[in-house]
Amino acid sequence: MNMSDKLRKVALKYPNQIALSLHGKHLTYKQLISKIDETKYKCLHANIQPYDKVAIMLPNIFESVFLFYALNELSVTVVMLHPLSSSAMIKKRCDLVGVTKLFVLDALLDRYESLNKDNFIVVSMANSSTGIEKVYLKLRYFFSHRNNQFDRLLSTPLSISDNQENKDAVILFSSGTTGEQKAISLSNDALNALATQLEDVIEPIVGVDSMYCVLPFFHGFGLGVTMHGVLSVGGRCVLVPRLKRKTMVKELLKEKPTYIAGVPYLYRILLSDTHFTSSDLSFIKEAFVGGELVAPQLVEAFNNLLQKQNSTGSLRIGYGMSEATTAVSISEPFDTTPNCVGYPLKGNSFSIIKEDGNIAKPYELGEICVSGPVLMNGYYNNESLTNQVLQKHNNTLYYHSSDIGYMDEKGRLYFSHRKDELMKVKGYFVNPLEVEGELYKVEGCLEAKVFVNAKETLCAMMVFNKGINMESLQEKTIKALQHLDRWSIPKQYYVVKEIPKNEMRKYDIKRITQRLDQQEIEFLKEWSL
Repeated sequence: MNMSDKLRKVALKYPNQIALSLHGKHLTYKQLISKIDETKYKCLHANIQPYDKVAIMLPNIFESVFLFYALNELSVTVVMLHPLSSSAMIKKRCDLVGVTKLFVLDALLDRYESLNKDNFIVVSMANSSTGIEKVYLKLRYFFSHRNNQFDRLLSTPLSISDNQENKDAVILFSSGTTGEQKAISLSNDALNALATQLEDVIEPIVGVDSMYCVLPFFHGFGLGVTMHGVLSVGGRCVLVPRLKRKTMVKELLKEKPTYIAGVPYLYRILLSDTHFTSSDLSFIKEAFVGGELVAPQLVEAFNNLLQKQNSTGSLRIGYGMSEATTAVSISEPFDTTPNCVGYPLKGNSFSIIKEDGNIAKPYELGEICVSGPVLMNGYYNNESLTNQVLQKHNNTLYYHSSDIGYMDEKGRLYFSHRKDELMKVKGYFVNPLEVEGELYKVEGCLEAKVFVNAKETLCAMMVFNKGINMESLQEKTIKALQHLDRWSIPKQYYVVKEIPKNEMRKYDIKRITQRLDQQEIEFLKEWSL
């Protein structure tokens, strides 16, 4: 069964329930299916063929959802790309997988000047806007690429051949902080399996439950959990095209989604917004966070806020990777055990493999290996690397994550660090996540990243709440780190407005060090030990 089939089954059961919401506009499941059919015929008129590789380079708007399911139904491989990627990166990725068509936003066309636009199909941002902004965008881009506009494609029905299901249903790109990014091929079965697993976790109520879709759909968690996972069970997706501080909280409080999923950065924004922290949050049933280190202090602070503002929910930590269709485990409600990322989702299993190849006992560190129906097909066009990470143990296929962790006697998983992020400083190994965890204990610390500079000095870069007393920061930071080994204590500190991040909003070590060398970072305070 492909993903579109799974969606259609739900739409038949709940045709009049709201499926999508955006800027106050709502579409029912019946309307969504009608739009998918219309989009499907437009794709056929655009000469998109089964098994083509077609890129969606759009924010979280209606057309993103229409296109995803329409292309899936046509047995097309959907390549999800970040719309704000550089032209060079877009070309590199499209060449790697053989993309034939690209759906792009008219408002972003100027970014792609160096790309060949013959294969572009242009989607109007005005369709997802309201008021004066809608009128402005219509006028601004009315004549832009008129012949390639999505809205101008014919939507008259065409016959569709009965194609076999495409094994490579979706291609996502890895978002690691170091190394070459890889094209991850995922099947319909893997994404549908994740949707089924999530239903077991959240027990959704049709017509009541909704998801705040702020994670972009080119992000595996955004696509698999907040979009397909929600629509597959009859929920409502509240689409958020852009993470804008000025409008984000207002939209969230207006739509009142029962579930929120995001990276730690989102929850730090919410905790620092007085409008949010003073509002009635009883509508929030559960919140999920993942994608990077999640400080226990962040979880506790958000849980305390939910309780104070009348919610019975909690913030739960998810662990996963795109190679396993993102989330593979989720912590238990109200569990703030440091480094614990919970039990595997139903159907998944973990194995901790030590350096000597043996299976680790409870509490013994080793590489986290994941098995289950959510594993990727492999890295597209890279059989050698695929064989390195997908290996069988006792006749069961596992993904070797390069993450180091352990399991307790109850079967709960604990994440320690990534193999490639362990730092060696003057002969000593340093776990940056351990140091960052202590830095988050400094009052007002919103973000923290530890890295080694060109002079092989251990450094820390931090972001603090506005209004924090800068004069006392050095003293408070030294006190927070006093329990660490001396070689794990950074010698250089930078307080900045924003830490450089990659397109997935993960910290980008390469950009951090480059900008330091080029003096392109605005320092609010710095000191050395």
